[in-house]
Amino acid sequence: MTSPNRGPAAAADNRAALLAAARTLFSEQGYAVPLSLIAKAAGVGQGTLYRHFPSREALGAAVLEDTMATLARLADDGDPAAFHRLWGHIIATLADSVGFLDAVLGPRGELGEWVPSDDLASLLATPLTRAQAAGTVDGGITVNDLMLVLTMVHGATQRVSEPGARRIAANRALELIGGGLQPS
Repeated sequence: MTSPNRGPAAAADNRAALLAAARTLFSEQGYAVPLSLIAKAAGVGQGTLYRHFPSREALGAAVLEDTMATLARLADDGDPAAFHRLWGHIIATLADSVGFLDAVLGPRGELGEWVPSDDLASLLATPLTRAQAAGTVDGGITVNDLMLVLTMVHGATQRVSEPGARRIAANRALELIGGGLQPS
């Protein structure tokens, strides 16, 4: 028995399912994964996918925007420990999505007129300051330092094809960089 067609009432659920499926499949199979597989994984038809996202680029941009919204929610937490949760989530996302990020962003890390790294730097500023005030991060670390570390982690992970191995490489790179993100 098929489920009834919910029509426009299902739009938000379908969009969320498409974003979740795209995030997973981009991570597992890369940015070139067939869009038909994304639609199938989301439990919708290709027509539904194209109504929400008329191109691969539009879908990639939406996944990136959704990821940034998640990071913004983590950054808004006033708890000094929020920095560590945010930082951990950023590292995991970078390791899981390195191929996707390289494919969807332009050569200078832009998406049209939007430069996500600028927004990421802004998101890190307040949680970093709180963590430094609480003594859980070295007071000499700057947002520019964090962005440099992310560039290093990106370099360490981009040539590793298996997602689990990318996380291991990311964590090892952080270990080798040293304890600057820990209190002095």
